[in-house]
Amino acid sequence: MSMPLKKVAVASVFVLLTMLGAASGRADAPDEEADALRVWLVFNLAPVGVETPLPPVDDLIRHWGAAGIDLRRLRDKARSSPEFLRQLLGQQAILEQLAQFRRDRKEFPRIDVEMFGWEEYWDTLRSTPMARQADLAQIPSSWCSSLAGDLRVLAPLTDAQARQVAADADARFLEPCRVNGEGPPFGVPWLLDVRMLF
Repeated sequence: MSMPLKKVAVASVFVLLTMLGAASGRADAPDEEADALRVWLVFNLAPVGVETPLPPVDDLIRHWGAAGIDLRRLRDKARSSPEFLRQLLGQQAILEQLAQFRRDRKEFPRIDVEMFGWEEYWDTLRSTPMARQADLAQIPSSWCSSLAGDLRVLAPLTDAQARQVAADADARFLEPCRVNGEGPPFGVPWLLDVRMLF
């Protein structure tokens, strides 16, 4: 039985992929998208070591498509902007991890990946109609409360997902994933870092 996926904010793509993959398929999606998990990520890795000349965009899309990672939604941006293509090529590590995740789980649906620069991401999250938003999105913890609370862009984790996350993480780490630190979590922390002033 196929059930629609909820929009969920997570910072670690892999934490919820297994749970969401079991619910593959969206009732509101066209047939060609119904069995894909839509994932939105932000460019996090600098395009270090990206060689020139840049490869043809269609070759890149075909390469990752063979691994079940669909980058077709990025075709126009990558063709029109060499810098966007360089940034996309710089994300090879995360794409390889997604491909390995799928190889290890043969039954997992195709992963439809979109990537964004930080400068466009906030407006994209706020303005994209719900039917076209990601099933899984990378969200900075400082945005989670606003997107989940006032803007109602995010859905909370299911009870089962929240229990699993609570068993694996200290409650203090989940506070940024809640609206004003209270209520159900709307995401899972990707990483924690320490900032120091000297």
